[in-house]
Amino acid sequence: MRIFFSSRIKLEELAFEIKRYKKEKEEQLRYLNEVKQWIKDYTREKKFKEDAFYWSLIVKKEYKSSVAEIEWADE
Repeated sequence: MRIFFSSRIKLEELAFEIKRYKKEKEEQLRYLNEVKQWIKDYTREKKFKEDAFYWSLIVKKEYKSSVAEIEWADE
Protein backbone atom coordinates (compact mmCIF):
# COMPACT_ATOMS: atom_id res chain seq x y z
CA MET A 1 0.00 0.00 0.00
CA ARG A 2 1.29 3.40 -0.90
CA ILE A 3 0.98 5.89 1.93
CA PHE A 4 4.09 7.93 1.24
CA PHE A 5 2.05 10.89 -0.05
CA SER A 6 -0.84 10.39 2.37
CA SER A 7 -0.34 13.83 3.86
CA ARG A 8 -1.77 15.17 0.60
CA ILE A 9 -5.14 13.42 0.98
CA LYS A 10 -7.92 13.79 3.53
CA LEU A 11 -7.84 11.55 6.60
CA GLU A 12 -11.20 10.06 5.63
CA GLU A 13 -9.80 9.00 2.28
CA LEU A 14 -6.72 7.52 3.92
CA ALA A 15 -8.92 5.60 6.38
CA PHE A 16 -11.01 4.33 3.46
CA GLU A 17 -7.91 3.14 1.61
CA ILE A 18 -6.55 1.36 4.69
CA LYS A 19 -9.90 -0.41 5.20
CA ARG A 20 -9.93 -1.41 1.53
CA TYR A 21 -6.39 -2.72 1.86
CA LYS A 22 -7.34 -4.73 4.95
CA LYS A 23 -10.31 -6.32 3.14
CA GLU A 24 -8.01 -7.21 0.25
CA LYS A 25 -5.61 -8.96 2.63
CA GLU A 26 -8.48 -10.77 4.39
CA GLU A 27 -9.61 -12.08 1.02
CA GLN A 28 -6.07 -13.20 0.34
CA LEU A 29 -6.11 -15.17 3.62
CA ARG A 30 -9.31 -16.94 2.55
CA TYR A 31 -7.71 -17.81 -0.77
CA LEU A 32 -4.54 -19.07 0.94
CA ASN A 33 -6.64 -21.31 3.18
CA GLU A 34 -8.20 -22.81 0.06
CA VAL A 35 -4.76 -23.35 -1.47
CA LYS A 36 -3.54 -24.96 1.74
CA GLN A 37 -6.45 -27.40 1.61
CA TRP A 38 -5.86 -28.05 -2.08
CA ILE A 39 -2.24 -28.95 -1.33
CA LYS A 40 -3.35 -31.42 1.35
CA ASP A 41 -5.94 -33.01 -0.93
CA TYR A 42 -3.60 -33.13 -3.91
CA THR A 43 -0.74 -34.74 -2.00
CA ARG A 44 -3.09 -37.30 -0.51
CA GLU A 45 -4.21 -38.36 -3.99
CA LYS A 46 -1.01 -37.97 -5.98
CA LYS A 47 1.58 -38.40 -3.24
CA PHE A 48 3.75 -35.43 -4.17
CA LYS A 49 5.01 -35.08 -0.62
CA GLU A 50 8.35 -33.49 -1.58
CA ASP A 51 6.66 -30.85 -3.73
CA ALA A 52 4.01 -30.22 -1.11
CA PHE A 53 6.67 -29.24 1.41
CA TYR A 54 7.85 -26.37 -0.82
CA TRP A 55 4.32 -25.38 -1.80
CA SER A 56 3.41 -25.22 1.87
CA LEU A 57 6.43 -23.04 2.64
CA ILE A 58 5.29 -20.50 0.07
CA VAL A 59 1.72 -20.49 1.37
CA LYS A 60 2.91 -20.19 4.97
CA LYS A 61 5.15 -17.22 4.11
CA GLU A 62 2.34 -15.40 2.31
CA TYR A 63 -0.12 -16.21 5.10
CA LYS A 64 2.18 -14.72 7.75
CA SER A 65 2.81 -11.68 5.58
CA SER A 66 -0.92 -11.09 5.10
CA VAL A 67 -1.62 -11.49 8.82
CA ALA A 68 1.09 -8.93 9.61
CA GLU A 69 -0.38 -6.50 7.07
CA ILE A 70 -3.85 -6.88 8.60
CA GLU A 71 -2.42 -6.24 12.06
CA TRP A 72 -0.71 -3.12 10.69
CA ALA A 73 -3.98 -1.89 9.18
CA ASP A 74 -5.73 -2.39 12.52
CA GLU A 75 -3.31 -0.09 14.36
